[in-house]
Amino acid sequence: MTIAGGKVSEPFIVKLQPCGTASGRLVDKAGEPIDGRGVQVGGVTSVQVGGGSQSVKTDKKGRFRFEGLVAGYPYSMMVENVFGRIVATAVVEPGKNKDLGDIKVNDN
Repeated sequence: MTIAGGKVSEPFIVKLQPCGTASGRLVDKAGEPIDGRGVQVGGVTSVQVGGGSQSVKTDKKGRFRFEGLVAGYPYSMMVENVFGRIVATAVVEPGKNKDLGDIKVNDN
């Protein structure tokens, strides 16, 4: 076997692990759920490892969930109409959900 011009005498082993998820809930200043608001997750490392970015809408209870996140890499969450502000960050573990809890959004 040859890798990048060098010879390898031992087998090349690739170990895969499951992706992780991140979830949370958007609430307003009064703690009430925000329905139908867009939330996006991404980051520089997500592009480098092929994760790209994802966008979802919150449900009636303000909940959102991102799946297929590469474990061990930092992700940033942003909310539509809250320009230029990261509202949460997460590093997920393989096969586990990172619960971000309630995220208070101030629309000012």
